Amino acid sequence: MMAEERGSRGRKETSGLLMSVIRALSSSSSLEQREKEKQRVEKEFRESDRRLDNLVAENYEDLTSIIKAFSTISDRVQASRDRIAKVKDNLLSCKNLLHCKRDELRKLWIEGVEQRTVVEMMERIENIKEVPEKLNGYMEKKHYLHAAELITNAVSLLEGDLVEVEGLRDLKVDLISKKKHLFEVIVDELHTQIYVKTTEAKFNRQGSGRRDKKDGGGIQRALVGKLSSGGQNELQVPSSRQEPHLVVEELDVDPEEDQPHFIGVLVESLAILKRLSTAVEVIRHRMKPELLGLIHRAAQQIVEIASQQGENVLNQHQPRHLLELLELVIKQFRSVAHTHQLVLQHLKRTTTSASPDEPDITLYGIVEVWGKIQEALQIFLGDYLDMRNTAATQQQTASSFEEHTDIASYFARRRTAKPKKAPLFRFEASSHAISMHSYFEEQKQDFYGPVEAMPSSPTRGAPYKQTFVCKPTANNITENYEDLTSIIKAFSTISDRVQASRDRIAKVKDNLLSCKNLLHCKRDELRKLWIEGVEQRTVVEMMERIENIKEVPEKLNGYMEKKHYLHAAELITNAVSLLEGDLVEVEGLRDLKVDLISKKKHLFEVIVDELHTQIYVKTTEAKFNRQGSGRRDKKDGGGIQRALVGKLSSGGQNELQVPSSRQEPHLVVEELDVDPEEDQPHFIGVLVESLAILKRLSTAVEVIRHKMKPELLGLIHRAAQQIVEIASQQGENVLNQHQPRHLLELLELVIKQFRSVAHTHQLVLQHLKRTTTSASPDEPDITLYGIVEVWGKIQEALQIFLGDYLDMRNTAATQQQTASSFEEHTDIASYFARRRTAKPKKAPLFRFEASSHAISMHSYFEEQKQDFYGPVEAMPSSPTRGAPYKQTFVCKPTANNITAIYNPLQQFIQEIEAATGCQAGASPLQSFITEFVKKTFLGQVHYNIMSDIATATKGTEGKGFDAMRFVTDQKTQKELNVPKPLLQSTVAVYSCIQDLHHLMQDLPDYGDQFLDLIGKILKDYKDTCQMAYIDIVQPDSEDNRIISAMWAKDEDISRLLRSLPNWLYLQNEKELKPVDLHFSEADMRAMNSKESEILTGNLSSSETTIPLHEIISDSSQLRTLGNLHESLEWFSNKMKEFVHNLPASPRVAVGKGCQFSKETMQSLLTLAQDFQELADMCLLVLHLEVRVHCFYYIIPVAKSSNYSGALDDMDPDANVLKLNKDLTGIEEAMSQSLQPRKFMYIFDGLGHLIATLLISSAQFLTRINENGIKKMCRNIFAMQQNLSNITSSREVDLDRARQYYELLHLSLEEILTSIVEQGPQFSELEYTHIFSLRQRSRPGSDPKVFKGKLDKLKEVLREHHV
Repeated sequence: MMAEERGSRGRKETSGLLMSVIRALSSSSSLEQREKEKQRVEKEFRESDRRLDNLVAENYEDLTSIIKAFSTISDRVQASRDRIAKVKDNLLSCKNLLHCKRDELRKLWIEGVEQRTVVEMMERIENIKEVPEKLNGYMEKKHYLHAAELITNAVSLLEGDLVEVEGLRDLKVDLISKKKHLFEVIVDELHTQIYVKTTEAKFNRQGSGRRDKKDGGGIQRALVGKLSSGGQNELQVPSSRQEPHLVVEELDVDPEEDQPHFIGVLVESLAILKRLSTAVEVIRHRMKPELLGLIHRAAQQIVEIASQQGENVLNQHQPRHLLELLELVIKQFRSVAHTHQLVLQHLKRTTTSASPDEPDITLYGIVEVWGKIQEALQIFLGDYLDMRNTAATQQQTASSFEEHTDIASYFARRRTAKPKKAPLFRFEASSHAISMHSYFEEQKQDFYGPVEAMPSSPTRGAPYKQTFVCKPTANNITENYEDLTSIIKAFSTISDRVQASRDRIAKVKDNLLSCKNLLHCKRDELRKLWIEGVEQRTVVEMMERIENIKEVPEKLNGYMEKKHYLHAAELITNAVSLLEGDLVEVEGLRDLKVDLISKKKHLFEVIVDELHTQIYVKTTEAKFNRQGSGRRDKKDGGGIQRALVGKLSSGGQNELQVPSSRQEPHLVVEELDVDPEEDQPHFIGVLVESLAILKRLSTAVEVIRHKMKPELLGLIHRAAQQIVEIASQQGENVLNQHQPRHLLELLELVIKQFRSVAHTHQLVLQHLKRTTTSASPDEPDITLYGIVEVWGKIQEALQIFLGDYLDMRNTAATQQQTASSFEEHTDIASYFARRRTAKPKKAPLFRFEASSHAISMHSYFEEQKQDFYGPVEAMPSSPTRGAPYKQTFVCKPTANNITAIYNPLQQFIQEIEAATGCQAGASPLQSFITEFVKKTFLGQVHYNIMSDIATATKGTEGKGFDAMRFVTDQKTQKELNVPKPLLQSTVAVYSCIQDLHHLMQDLPDYGDQFLDLIGKILKDYKDTCQMAYIDIVQPDSEDNRIISAMWAKDEDISRLLRSLPNWLYLQNEKELKPVDLHFSEADMRAMNSKESEILTGNLSSSETTIPLHEIISDSSQLRTLGNLHESLEWFSNKMKEFVHNLPASPRVAVGKGCQFSKETMQSLLTLAQDFQELADMCLLVLHLEVRVHCFYYIIPVAKSSNYSGALDDMDPDANVLKLNKDLTGIEEAMSQSLQPRKFMYIFDGLGHLIATLLISSAQFLTRINENGIKKMCRNIFAMQQNLSNITSSREVDLDRARQYYELLHLSLEEILTSIVEQGPQFSELEYTHIFSLRQRSRPGSDPKVFKGKLDKLKEVLREHHV
């Protein structure tokens, strides 16, 4: 906006300037005034040119990139158009081809249909063949529902599509018989569930069974109490309003565990078999026999228990057994009735859900069940009360029960009856008695039913035959008198009430008929009165409505103040609809109508704003508390990151509870006496319901969709402001300090808020779906937004947020050149090559910042910016949510901020992908992060790493690798915990690798790229170090090489030196191996002799001296070699440690983590070993270089000096002094660059080598006298003293050299005598050289005598095995 205002202001100033110039030129006539105007115009034009130049210079890169992007986009659009035209042409040609071959395609389609039909029929036949086996499996496990469906489908298929298949006729007959058998099994199982399974728990005998007769009254009272309780603990049966649910049979569950469900399965199976009517008839027909069989089984159980207790129930009169039997039978009958009620419920559900074309089924009722129970009880009581006088045929017939006889008279005291006389005759076997017995049997069958109707299932026993638990007698009624009396009274009362109700209903019916006749006579008068009443009632109602409408504004304000928006919406909607409907003609309400319509619009805006407040403010305000104390120091960033990852992984357990997709929200009811904001989910439902009442849901959805992105950006802004305020209170300036932990805290807070916002949106969507599905059909369809769209807006907001913090528009580094692509193979050694001095660029002659083209390009950039970041006016302007979005930074924007937030981002991206259901890595936010890392961050890392390495390793002009002269200071040395200084380049490279290692931990998904870069850096740095080493050991040309380097490269010398104990001691000490390497003095002398022998054999045989260019005369170069050795050895150890820790180093935070191949790790170990080899080579070169220096200075001592002068020279030889000075310089350089053990390795054995050189130099002396002997001894002493100062030990080997030259003081005979007496101290060759030197020093001696002395020397030495 500021840029647009500035551009428009500039255009206005330019146009105003031109108009003023025109007016001045037209009004002025003097040349002076016109000249002034001209100067002013030129000045303004120069100012415009200057501004134009500045703007072009500032935006040159942007202009270039935009022009390139525009060109690329234009090419892509053109290519897309060409491809679309090509596709269109292909489609047209395809259409023509299809049209031409239409008949062939139709024929092929028909053949395909026929083949598919045949295949389907074959599959059906294969499936039908498996039906008998599956049916047997289902029936064994009592899965009757699956069995019924299977056999029904199979039979219908055999009677339908497969009816013509001849091979399936036998199978069809078999399946039809199995279907009939399945019906019989299901019906029998249903009776088992009703009469056996339901009552088997009741067969436990009630009480102890040992009660005496006195306890009968208590048992009777208990029985009456249990009967009155109605069976509270019986089988739970659904009420008449609560229908049973649809029956579903699970194959992995025992079907008999849940008996009500199993009964439903049986009924459903009968319905599938379409045999419900037959099953109902069987149930009705077998009901009475089953009940009698139940009584029989109960009596048998009581008789068995009594027999176990030693009682004979038939010979003893024990009415208590009858009482227990009655109690047990009543409980069983109650359970049977309840089970029948459950069966009837399932039958009703099945019949009501049946198809209309099925025949109607006449069900039995629960009244019929209770009737059958009463019939069974009548038979049971008739047997026990001896109603047929089988036990007392001689008693007189009792008077009828209907006569007015006092029942108490039966229990009154009677006089003792006189004993009757025995009859003289009995007629049991007479013809009359036999005929009477047959008559009684026929009457019994007519009254009790035929015997063959009894159940004969083995589960329920044989046909009914009464098993008595006591003697049948009429006196049994006395035991149950009180119970029977209460039951008779209750039945009489109920009967009287039913009769009274019938009389009242008949009376009401008569009154209604008479009222109907009267109303028919006065119909016209009543119609007139009714119309007048309706008119008056309508007027009264209209007046009440008008009065209520006048009170609407006041009530509406009250509701809105208390945020009762549902009542407010209903109130104003009803009021407006009334004003636009019945009261539309009332002139006095027009102003009120306009006011209410405006208030309705205002209410809609308030509700929408309140809904946004609930989504983006109330839901997230608890999250604005900063995680943790807020007083952490700067070192606590890692702890915050770990806490963030842990909290993010918890998945937000304390978030807003949202109903699942299957669990719809309940209907919303608003209570006026409750604060609506206490229950946020309910309040959101109230807001959505209010919008539905206002019929503005579609508009509200569009507003929510439009304001979603600005609200999310405002949420980020508020979170950043809070973190900045907290940091300011702690005295931190977040913009002047690079503190990614603040960004991590901000991201943690924003992610938790976004998660809460998404959960709240999900709740809003649930309410919106409920409201739209329950809306009337005449309302227009509403296109809702989805949760995927919400997550999409969240990702867009995060992209803007991350784009600012990751410096994607280069606001913090506009002057940096674009780094090369990360995939490009750039040679790191190129950074260390010499470059020419860059020439200063010329200033541009013209600038175009204020030109029309530049202004139009600037406008284009602003439009693109608005398209990407959203319009400014769309931002929320509510005082609750602050001003329009403007990024408040909590740290400096830089691309490196991705390292602190990558892992939490990846975890949140996974959560987004799981919520949206997209594939892993396919979300826009993941694409955004991936594109940034690959195209920007990795290139910047590559550029920064290479720049740091180039800064640390670039050398100055001149020969040699100057960067190797720069070592670390004491502070860095102490931080690295190293005893000697290291090369700055090595430390810089290691620091870069450490940075890459940290990046591998922070960005584990790109570990392979970072590891490849590390390998590339190591290879390039190895080449650089190799070049530095070559520059030292091969300074000029390939022909001029350093002798020590040649020896170190020689395989024999290198193998020998690496096998010597002093080298092994170094390696063991370096690897911390506890190896005991103690050597005797003889072993050390042998080791030194071996080394001296091979080195002397390479040089001392030459008669020429060593040239100066074949040694490293500059001690600083030697110090550089020492620094290079220490640095590379330390670097190699660090690299090995890095590689060994590599598999466990990247933490598996999100995604797949880092998995490195063995080949990659082996290549890194090889590079580390290469560095170690180069370090060892440097140490060997130093070791050999010191010895080459001794050759260089000691060989001329014998060849160039005079030892036969007349004057006694008191000073040592000049070359000896130079050697001492050179060794002192080397000592100073090595002590600064090498560790003590390596320093000792370089100078260890040097005395023995010098002694060997001095002794072997005797062959090069022409002659020597006494003064020369003294001079040679002084040379030896000077070198011994210097070496002792260096090694801090007496060099005994130089004493041997001095003793060798002191032999010249003796004659040949004396030398031979000393050998014989003391033994040989030197070799035969050394004795031969000293004999020859003595012979040369004394001219005129007889050669034969000298030869004889040599022969004698050989004999003496041979005797001593030398």
